[in-house]
Amino acid sequence: MPVNKKKAVKALIAERRRKVMAALLAGLSYRAIAERLAVGLGTIERDAKELFKSMEQDRVTDVAQYRKLELQRIDVALTSIWVKIAAGQLGEIDRLIVLQNQRAKYMPGLQAPERREISGPGGNAVQLDDGGISASRIAAILELAQKRSLLI
Repeated sequence: MPVNKKKAVKALIAERRRKVMAALLAGLSYRAIAERLAVGLGTIERDAKELFKSMEQDRVTDVAQYRKLELQRIDVALTSIWVKIAAGQLGEIDRLIVLQNQRAKYMPGLQAPERREISGPGGNAVQLDDGGISASRIAAILELAQKRSLLI
């Protein structure tokens, strides 16, 4: 396929996807969109899938950019606070701690994991027999923990 024809096809697809997005935002069903644009239902499903995939990638990029910007702002504030603390203004230590904690929230893995304990039925301790714990008992404990939102 010639380069110009490829560009023309890509432009037509991009235009159709803009129309699909507008129709989705207006609340139309895939079938109604397909009828309106005179294309097959599979085409609309594929376009919607690509649009949602693109939106997800944009969202991830936006979050990463936001995190980077916030970390830069916190770093600037930390630098100015360090200067004050070095000059003897020890009252700034509280602000330093707040900023360090805020920075840690944007940096996964910096904070120590939260300790959680799993209890048995009725909130009682999990009973372990002398011979060790059976695989079925471990499965039951893990299932209970998941129900109580203790495990991810």
